[in-house]
Parts: sequence; structure tokens; C-alpha cells
Amino acid sequence: MAWHARLSASHTQDWFNCPGTIALKEMFPYDDPSGEAAQLGTCAHALIERCLEEGVAPEQYRDRLIEIVKPDTPDEDIKIHAKAFKWPKQVGRVVFEVDDEMIDATTCFIDYVIGRLVELFPEAYDAPGFGDEVPSSIAIDAVKRGQLKLEGRVNPLPERDDTGGTADVTLDAWPALMELVAYKNGTGVLVPVWGNLQLKSYTLGRAVEGEGNIRDYAEYRYTIGQPRHHRAPPGGMSWETQTPAELEAFRKELVNACERVDQARECLANAASNMSKVEGRPLTVEEARQSLFDVGFLSVGDDGSHCNWCPHLNECPAALGKVQEVAGIDFADEADEIEPPIGPNHLAMILPWKPFITKFLNVAAAKAEELAYKDEMPGFKIVKKGGNRTWKPKLDTAEVKARLVSHYGVDPAKIMNPAAKPTLRTGPQIEKAVPSKMRAEFGEEFLHKPEGGFTMVPEDDGREAVSMSQAADDFGDIEE
Repeated sequence: MAWHARLSASHTQDWFNCPGTIALKEMFPYDDPSGEAAQLGTCAHALIERCLEEGVAPEQYRDRLIEIVKPDTPDEDIKIHAKAFKWPKQVGRVVFEVDDEMIDATTCFIDYVIGRLVELFPEAYDAPGFGDEVPSSIAIDAVKRGQLKLEGRVNPLPERDDTGGTADVTLDAWPALMELVAYKNGTGVLVPVWGNLQLKSYTLGRAVEGEGNIRDYAEYRYTIGQPRHHRAPPGGMSWETQTPAELEAFRKELVNACERVDQARECLANAASNMSKVEGRPLTVEEARQSLFDVGFLSVGDDGSHCNWCPHLNECPAALGKVQEVAGIDFADEADEIEPPIGPNHLAMILPWKPFITKFLNVAAAKAEELAYKDEMPGFKIVKKGGNRTWKPKLDTAEVKARLVSHYGVDPAKIMNPAAKPTLRTGPQIEKAVPSKMRAEFGEEFLHKPEGGFTMVPEDDGREAVSMSQAADDFGDIEE
């Protein structure tokens, strides 16, 4: 069952850096459904937990189907189906297969956990009877002994009821070490372990659960496993250690961040109350953003990385200000310097903001295209893209080949792709082998240029604008 705190540990980076984001979401709710990549990660997590519970390797679940039941609801649950279960025919069900890629990634993570158990508890698991490879089954004993804790809810600030999250795996080697191990399934964004606020929150939550105290352990370590990412370190695992003093310092920072969220909530509540009293209307989202920004509750932080998925990105005064600041930088190192046009000091200043600026522009372009489809984007319009020439549909390969040789005099060796992939080469490729005086005839007989999709272009582009109804009709055809 899914459980999410309002100040969830998984989004600590967001509200820690930008306390106003929580207040905005509470006053102006929006749907935030999980994408396919996140759902795949959820299923991989479920497989890891099941394998550690049963003390087996992920290979045991090869070709099995994992389903997310009632996704994005309070009743969300994960079900690993029996071997005999077949792919469901109903549309809309969220189902993934335990394939090679999932097996390899989750095995990497589980092998790390098993290896760490051997390192931390050699007297229990480094016995001669195990041989060179320690079996996954030792996880069962480790759970019984309390040395291995599987997925569970934790709260880094027990005095609050709106903080917390679900920690993945915890290795408890009291009093020497507690290690939190988190699995990340993503391939697009590498999750850094250094200074990771989410992992620090989970670690703090494990340290203080029950009657626990931060000083109960000599050292803390949090580890990220992201084996599917191409930039992951060798073995797919990376970690950072914390002393009890450092974890205590983080706790103070977390308390302060929560208080800032409370202040942002109060700021919006006061702004809404004043607007109701003075003008007799509710506060708009634009006014809410500005109210929060004016008192410092909206921020892009050090690099804007927490802004990536914010729905307010392109309307946020803090984001707009940062884009204008970076775009307005004088790139010469000295006022009278002409060469080089971009000084190294300024390059070092702006390059950390490249991902943020790129995301900002991509979101802006997507919103502009949405408006252009409604004919509400001044200076731009939607047109059909030109398609690439290709073979006419339903041509018989043998007949085409015979016609090319007998009528157009094309060398048979230039008609088909190499033997490893003996398919007909593309029409434009073969056209080059046709005598130039016969190419027009060849094109008319065999080739056509299908219409492409749609794109947004400046208003002075020579192509005819496409109306919303035309685009809808074409999209409908595609869907059918």
C-alpha cells in the first residue's frame, strides 16, 4: 500500500530548497500520476523485497508478471503473479515482466546487500560451508536476527505527523554501523549519493525509530544502487558515511526546513484571507506565487535541480529571475576584453545551470505548442511536417526487383541489403542507381511522400497553418 507524507522524504530536496512548493500544492492541487518509468521502478522494488524475504535470487522469478493494482490511489498495491498467469487482455492494467534487464539490475542490488551482511557479520555468514558464493538464503536469518530490515515506514522527525517516507533496506550492525541501502531503477537521471537529502532523511528516520537515539551508533552510511544507469560507478553502487554529529546537524537543518514550510503555508493563508476581505475573491495561483516569492519562499537553490518536475517552473518568479540572470551575464572576464568572447570564470558560473535552463526552455516550448494548437500563440502556427519519400504501400518485393532489373537496368547487387539482412533497400537509395533520365518515372511508379506529423513554426513560414479540428481529425485517424 502506498503511503506518502506531505513533507515526504522522497521529495526532501524539493521542499528543503523551495518551501513554497508544498504550500502551493496544498492550495492549488494538481494530479501527479506516476509515469511508466516510475511504475517499472516500483515493480523492481517489489521484486527485491520479495527475494530478500524468501532468500532467493531474482532469477527465480524470471518471466513472471508484476502488476501494480489500483495505481496512484491510497489503496495501491503490488502483486507478483504466479507462473501460470498470462498477460491480461484488459486495457489500462499496469503490468511488467521480470525480464533480463530487471533480473540483472535487482541481482546487482541484492548481491551487494548479501555481500555487506558477510562483511558486517563475518562470524555468522563467512563460514567455510558457504564456499565461494554466499547464498541469498542468509537474508532470512539476517531478518530474524534484526540485522536486515526490509522496506518500512520511517519518520525522521517523530514529533511531526507530516514528515516521513518508506525506506528500502537497512543493515543494522549496532553499535558500530547502521547502513541504509536504496535502489534506484532510473536510466535517465543519475541520482547522486553525495549530500543526498532523501537518503539522509531515511537514515535519520531509522536512527530515531522506537526509542532510538542518533548517538546509539558510531557511524552511519547510506548507499544508492542504480545499476541500470550508464554513469553509475562500477558495480552500480555508491555510498557516503555520516558521523552522529553530522546526522544531528542535518536534523537541525531539517527542522528549520519544516518550519520554513509552515511559514510558507501561513504566508499563503494570510494572503488568501486578505484577498477575500479586500476584494471578495479567492487568491489566484499567480498571486500566490508572487506572495511566496516576495518573502523568499520560492527558490531555485544552487542549481535548480529540484525544479525539474515542478508544474510552476515556467511561471515561477524565482525561475524566471534566474534564467534572466544567466542570459544577461557579460561573458567577458574584463570590461575591456573582447577575446575570448566567453571567459572561463563565467563559463564555470553558468555551466551548472545548463540542465535547469534546458528544462525551462523545453517546458516553455511545450506550452507554446499547446497554445499554438488553439491559435493562441502570437507569431507562431502549427503546420504539417513534410514526410520522407518511401516505397508505396503493398508493393511485392520480387516484382519490384524484377522490374528494376528488366526496365530500369539496375544492378541486382544494388537492390537488396547485405545477406545478413536481405531486405529491399530504401526507395531513395535505389533511386541513385537508376539512370538519371529515368528517375522521374521511377519515382512516379514506386515512391510516395506521406504526410508527416505536426510542428510549430514562425508565422512567416510558407506552409499552410493547420486548424485544431484538422489536427484532431488526423490524430484520430492515427489512434484508430
